[in-house]
Parts: sequence; structure tokens; C-alpha cells
Amino acid sequence: MSEKKFNYESIAKSYAAVVDSKPIHVYYERPCLWSLLPDNLQGLKVLDVGCGSGWYAEQLLKAGCEITAIDNSPTMIELTQQRVNHRGNFHVIDLVNPLDCFCDEAFDLILAPLVIHYISDWHPLFKEFSRILKQKGSFIFSTHQPLQESIIFKMENYFEKTIITDYWDGIGEVKFYHHTLHEMSEALFDNGFFIEKILEPKPLFDLEQIDRDLYLKLCKEPWFLFVRTIKNRSNFSGATHPTNK
Repeated sequence: MSEKKFNYESIAKSYAAVVDSKPIHVYYERPCLWSLLPDNLQGLKVLDVGCGSGWYAEQLLKAGCEITAIDNSPTMIELTQQRVNHRGNFHVIDLVNPLDCFCDEAFDLILAPLVIHYISDWHPLFKEFSRILKQKGSFIFSTHQPLQESIIFKMENYFEKTIITDYWDGIGEVKFYHHTLHEMSEALFDNGFFIEKILEPKPLFDLEQIDRDLYLKLCKEPWFLFVRTIKNRSNFSGATHPTNK
């Protein structure tokens, strides 16, 4: 499937107005992804991919990181800059393009919260992430749990690369790509990433008091996948990715 560019500039302000209070983020996505980060972030150079309105950038700065935030929406970049008082580096970048503004091994950690499913082909993107990440650096991300995604959106074929259209209350229409677990593992392996940990967690218990229905759903059905990987190219020298025969 050819790469289609999804531009969410038109919904940037409506997204930013509600995202910090959305229970799915407050009690599920954010605490789960944050739990995968190193205990000591002081001094780490971090690339915040798809920074949105800047929540992660703000928390990373509080933890002592040097941040670079990127997003394909100029409005999101502006909102993040305002939120963190312009502390850091900021770039409007579309992830379907090479990350030419960054030199090799520029970052200790790449954080990509709920963003990679907007990209059709992960191989070029992960290749760039591997290039700009230091050896033994971490690439940590969250994305849709693919099997659950196929159930929620009533897909006829789990293995088919499909563009899914969803509607977010208070925000508007969004489109993203369905990927399989095999696609994820292959793209990571081929670009020198070792999967260190995968989480399919339940939400924080506090969510039950806020939205009991959502809490019970997330306790039975993992909506997101949380992954921590390490760049370790030396382990993959001469290796061949296993394929189905």
C-alpha cells in the first residue's frame, strides 16, 4: 500500500483542548508508557516523536532530560513550545520523510506515544530511528493492539494492510493504518532493535471511579501495546530474520 499523508492540523486545537483530561490517556496510556522509561532520566537526550500538545515533553523536562520535540502539525509544535516555555528544540516534521535534520547517534532515547500507526511502512522510519539513536539507546513506543483493533473495527482480514477511519468525540475524524505483530517485530529486527519488554496492561484502578464502563473494558481487552526496545546492532550482524516457509 502506498504511503498516504494524514495531516491533523485541522483538529490540533480541538485535540489539545481535551487530550489531557481524557481518561484513556490519564489512567491508561500515559502511566503505562511512562513505566517503561528508565528510572533516571537526568541528562538524557530524548526525541519526543509526535509530541502533540506537549504533555510528554513537559514531563521529560521535569525529569531532567534535554528534549527535541517533533510533530507534523505546526499548531502542535507551537502549543508544545508554549507549554514548556520554549525549553528544547522543536521541528515540524512528517515521519514519512527522512529525518535529515538529525545527525547520527544524536539521541539516548526515542519516545513515540501513539504515533507510529499513522505510518504505513515502518521500515524506513525505524531505519531512521536506528540511525539517530545511540548504540544501546532505547526506542519506546505505544501503538494500537493489532488483534483488538481488528475486532473493534470489524476487519474481515487481520493480515490485510488497511486504512481505518475512526471518529473521536470532541475532536473529529482520524485515519490510521492497521499493522500486524509480525510487521512490527520484523521492522524492529531488521533495523537493529531488540525487544526488551512488551506490556498489555490493565488501567490504573482510579479509572473505575471516573468511567467504570471503560475501566471494565480495559481490564478485559487491551487496546494498546507498549513496547521498549534497545538498539543493539552488534547482535544482528549477519542474522537473517525468520520467515514463514
